[in-house]
Amino acid sequence: MYAKKRLLAALLIVGLAVMAIGAVGSAAWFTDQATLNVTGTAGQIDFKLSGDVSGKSPSIALDNLRPGVWTPQLEVNVYNQQPSTTMAVKYRFLSQFGSESVAGFFNHVNVQVFHTFCGTPNPTTWPVVYNGTLNGLLVDSTVQAISPTLDVNITHCYYLSFSLATNTGNAYQGATTTFKIVYDATQPENPGWSQ
Repeated sequence: MYAKKRLLAALLIVGLAVMAIGAVGSAAWFTDQATLNVTGTAGQIDFKLSGDVSGKSPSIALDNLRPGVWTPQLEVNVYNQQPSTTMAVKYRFLSQFGSESVAGFFNHVNVQVFHTFCGTPNPTTWPVVYNGTLNGLLVDSTVQAISPTLDVNITHCYYLSFSLATNTGNAYQGATTTFKIVYDATQPENPGWSQ
């Protein structure tokens, strides 16, 4: 009889425990929900040249290049143009050989690059950020510019002047060369220059 009471008590305890678990499992909890709607749009870069030249692929002619005589300064500014641009950029420019009528002529062309704040008078007194051979030209905004990045709707001003090296011999009289100065722009977080 004592065993039956113990068994009955045990069954009663188990039954109460099952009911308690069922009661907890079916309890109502207060809840609420909010939603954040997100639209992602990629940024854009619209990097242009301005000054004496404008657009993405302007052309110029350098006539009457002479040893030791610098051409008049050519204004070539870089501009991060709105509304199509939405982010700051870093930029660089370098020369790219095209052709030459006499072998080696391109290597005799020198270039000076002056750079400071736009609107500063007398560009001949501006700091020179590059002075050397055209085939070695490299100006990098993260190193040589007044600011490492070009913000939206901001212009960085440059003047370029060209001459022939003083050791350019008579063999190059009347010689011609074609070349490009290539301006690259990318987002500042890019560790390189390509995508």
